[in-house]
Amino acid sequence: REVWPQTRFDGLDMSESIEEAARRGWVDRGFRGRFVDKAAEIEGAYDVVSMYHYLEHTREPLTELAAAARVVRSGGHLLVELPDPESVWGRWLGKYWIHWFQPQHQQFFSIGNLRAALGRLGFRTVAVERAGAHQAVDLSVAALALIQQLAPPVHAPWRPTDGARWRQLGRAALFAVAWPLIILGFIGDAALKVIIHRSGAGSN
Repeated sequence: REVWPQTRFDGLDMSESIEEAARRGWVDRGFRGRFVDKAAEIEGAYDVVSMYHYLEHTREPLTELAAAARVVRSGGHLLVELPDPESVWGRWLGKYWIHWFQPQHQQFFSIGNLRAALGRLGFRTVAVERAGAHQAVDLSVAALALIQQLAPPVHAPWRPTDGARWRQLGRAALFAVAWPLIILGFIGDAALKVIIHRSGAGSN
């Protein structure tokens, strides 16, 4: 709002948090529900629609993009940010790569497939950014995920209660020993962020 004081900012979410956001004045108008169900109501209403870390959570992403094509005015912009399934980190870290994030992430678009899908809907790609969007979390979260697998949380509802005390002690001991691995992950992430931003390659 400080940058664009005359701009109206609206938001949409499935939960009551969007109604709370409207009450607090964080958005001018809050829509609660599914974007595809609201598209007809707000057709052609927006200069910009943003889908930041959104498409990968949806069951039918092509339907979501079609809804965006209805809502964005002619000459407007659609902003999409999502994990890159072609990232080298997804291959190197395998199931420990945070951005696979199962079961929440249900869909993955390569940049080529996303551009093709948008083109079929009448959009023209004006910018693609990889390095600048990189999130420096791959190594540190992978280290944490490995430790969690070796010593899973004891009090999860599906875990047996027998021997819980000993498993809790074992988990605490493993975390105490493995902290250097997590710290190395954070250091590696910070270093890689600099390298990725300078080289333009390897973004997640």
